[in-house]
Amino acid sequence: MKHPQETLGIVVLLAGMAGCGQRAAQEAVPAVAAEPAQADPQMAGLELAGTEWVLEVLAGEALADDVRPTIAFDAGGRVAGSGGCNRFFGSYAVDGDAVSVGHLGATQMACAFEVMAQEDRFLDALGSVDHARLHEGRLVLRFGAPGQELVLARTQPSPVVTGVVVYRERIALPPDAALTVRLLDVSRPDAPAVVLGEQRVQPTGQVPIPFEVPYDPTRVDDRMSCTLEARIEAGGAPIFVSTRAFPAITRGSPTKDMEILVERAGG
Repeated sequence: MKHPQETLGIVVLLAGMAGCGQRAAQEAVPAVAAEPAQADPQMAGLELAGTEWVLEVLAGEALADDVRPTIAFDAGGRVAGSGGCNRFFGSYAVDGDAVSVGHLGATQMACAFEVMAQEDRFLDALGSVDHARLHEGRLVLRFGAPGQELVLARTQPSPVVTGVVVYRERIALPPDAALTVRLLDVSRPDAPAVVLGEQRVQPTGQVPIPFEVPYDPTRVDDRMSCTLEARIEAGGAPIFVSTRAFPAITRGSPTKDMEILVERAGG
């Protein structure tokens, strides 16, 4: 019969041998470093600040009359663009592939029914965007269930001439009034003016009426003489027209915050 102390010694010795065996096995297995997380290749290089995009697809729907809403992102967290009729503005935030657009506001001009309906769908979708990705050079903004997406193509910002149209008379515009503002090249006094840009809107309020006339900069040379003209019509007939030149763009003339004064037609 073994002494209790001898039995205890054998148990301790066996436990120590087992522990050494476990440590040896652990030391024999080389450590495997965790692989770094792989970046989503479609998100690589996604940088919205300083970019402008034009809408191609709105939740799979065709766009009305080739009217293409646009959106531009600046470096200060602000967003602006055209819904097809009105200019809009707001803020945006990016966190990885999560994108949000909020605090949207817009001008209050009226256009054709189908253009306004498309603009409403676009702005509603834009305010609900929660995810962004790049796919084959397109910016895809998701705003709901799968398939509810805005697909936009990268574009270069188009220059515009902005301002307001006013008149002095204290009378209200009729409900069917329409404003047309045109940017003209009047460099050759012996030839008809060349139209460089035009905007036509139906005002939803009274004066001052904001305008924004886009133009192609490749058609403009600083040696040219460019002016703006405006007219307000109702029932197909002019009721207010500009009667003098309003120089714009070239030869040191302004491109923003211009004011065009129109007078009663035939007055």
